[in-house]
Amino acid sequence: MARPARVVCQLLAATLAFAACGGTDREPAPAPSGFGRGTEVSYATGDGVKISATLRLPPGRVPRPIPAVVLVHQLGGDRHDFNALLPALGRAGYATLAYDIRGTGRSNGMVDGTVFRPGTDRAAYVATMRRDVAAALRYLRGREDIDGERIAVVGSSVGGNVAIAASGLRGGPRATVAVSPVAGASGSRGRDQPRRPRRVLVIADRAGDRLRLDAGARHRSPQARRAGPARRSRSDAVVLTSSGGK
Repeated sequence: MARPARVVCQLLAATLAFAACGGTDREPAPAPSGFGRGTEVSYATGDGVKISATLRLPPGRVPRPIPAVVLVHQLGGDRHDFNALLPALGRAGYATLAYDIRGTGRSNGMVDGTVFRPGTDRAAYVATMRRDVAAALRYLRGREDIDGERIAVVGSSVGGNVAIAASGLRGGPRATVAVSPVAGASGSRGRDQPRRPRRVLVIADRAGDRLRLDAGARHRSPQARRAGPARRSRSDAVVLTSSGGK
């Protein structure tokens, strides 16, 4: 079974290339041809939102069950934002589940047939998005061909904040990578956030040094350093920035 550090390292090469190409700030790449098979799937969140997603299995014969990566896009985008990343993950032997976050793309309805309405409180809206990740994890763990113990989450921009928050949920992912998360959009508000984020790798530009991640990251304030050494725990995050910080 792959160790969490190994899973993160395997994802790092793919996500660094993705970030170097501008992440999801550019136009989405065309859907990959010849990469696995894409299947339209849907599942419900705990609060009744119907999520639409595309599941892709790696090409060729790979050992079963298969490790998987959940992909969380930024606000204003959709599941296709990650098309450029899919071939690299497929070649590495990962299945991918790219979904439209609640209120975007085809994820705009409730299981009771009504329309999902995010409301006017953007912070509250973002905070509910970790439930989309929790539902994705439940869906994947319910499949016999997916290894429920080897699921990672990769998020970009606000999707990175959502991924960080979801890493602390009970039954969260094995590893998490956040590409350029947004300062001040932690996504960790609410009573259904029982633990601090864990096993998180953040990839950011120099502004990443100023991010308030609430993730036990290895960036510590001067006040915290003067108070003494941090207590080691399983709640941890590492921040990689273009200025070389970590």
